[in-house]
Amino acid sequence: MDKKMVPEVRFKGFTADWEQRKLDKILSESLSPGTNGLKSNKLSVKLWGKGVVKKPEIYKGSSSTKYYKRHSGQIIYGKLDFLHGAFGIIPAELNGYESTIDAPAFDVHGEFNSNFLLDIFVQKSFYLKKGIIANGSRKAKRINEETFLNMSVSLPKKREQDKVNELIKKTSDLITLQQRQLDLYKKLKKGLLQKLFPKNGEKVPEVRFTNFHDDWEQLPFSKIGTNFSYGLNVSSKEYDGKNKYIRITDIDDSNHKLIEKNLTSPNANLEDIKDYQLKENDLLFARTGASVGKSYLYDNNDGKVFFAGFLIRMEINNKFDKNFVFQNTLTDKYQQFVKITSQRSGQPGINAKEYASFKIFISKSLNEQKMIGKLCFRLNNLINLQQDKLEELKFLKKYLLQNMFI
Repeated sequence: MDKKMVPEVRFKGFTADWEQRKLDKILSESLSPGTNGLKSNKLSVKLWGKGVVKKPEIYKGSSSTKYYKRHSGQIIYGKLDFLHGAFGIIPAELNGYESTIDAPAFDVHGEFNSNFLLDIFVQKSFYLKKGIIANGSRKAKRINEETFLNMSVSLPKKREQDKVNELIKKTSDLITLQQRQLDLYKKLKKGLLQKLFPKNGEKVPEVRFTNFHDDWEQLPFSKIGTNFSYGLNVSSKEYDGKNKYIRITDIDDSNHKLIEKNLTSPNANLEDIKDYQLKENDLLFARTGASVGKSYLYDNNDGKVFFAGFLIRMEINNKFDKNFVFQNTLTDKYQQFVKITSQRSGQPGINAKEYASFKIFISKSLNEQKMIGKLCFRLNNLINLQQDKLEELKFLKKYLLQNMFI
């Protein structure tokens, strides 16, 4: 028996099979002639349905170059980036704009939802199903209009298209709002860091907790921490459920926390490597490669963790607040230090001696350090919460796209 043409997830009340239709029965290419000008702007289609915009530069053609008028609501794609989801719908502000045939445009027949079709075209599974991926890769491949219109898609009736698209749009809008919320928190933190730490040439920060008046002092990490040591050079093995092996790639680029997915354990006798187990006040730095400078402050909640060879450990002295010290590795000043110090003739890198030389401004009062460190810690948690919400929404949208379409 043939498999029913229905998606895995569906709105209640819809039971009819979806129908497979060729795109030339759904779309018709728009070839409204424009001017023949030697100079014209082109439209650019962003990848994975991220929109249609004017190309910033002027496109210079010849007297034989043909330009076509594009109209709002038309579906458009970029020929060379077809396999990277370069599809979009022309917005109202670009109605009547001219472009070349490098980005062909199509009118959608009235009984079909343009945005529903776009949701199909920007899914990676669309290309896999069409068998147009050469050697299993998505290398640039020019897809002409005839090839595109000869493809087929599975579609429900218009009312179901509208319902599905409405849900996808609401999810996308939530993702946009959540991203803005996350960006606001990040902007707030960046602003606070600029005001909670002294600027160049200053001895006190612009914003301070009450009852603190003394000048701050500038100290190198070598005066703040000890035991700048390199990590463990052993291979990894399948995670044993207890002993974690942290490498550069196991530190999240955004929140600098240990990534709990795809954990591994060190492939060594644990008794022989106990000196490499992280403990309270340990701060790690990535010492080489594209991630040089990335930092991680050990959290007791991470459990039993051993650190790998491309990381450097600094043990923060108890006279200093660990969160305060860690926040200094997230500042623009630190990033500038990493950029300059890591320059090598080959792969970028910073050794233990160089990390030990990095100087920070630090309050002479441990209480002031703790108050600043605690504030930044709480703000980090808020940012991480917003990031988690964003990832959940992205996962939801991905799930809907994978299960509400055929």
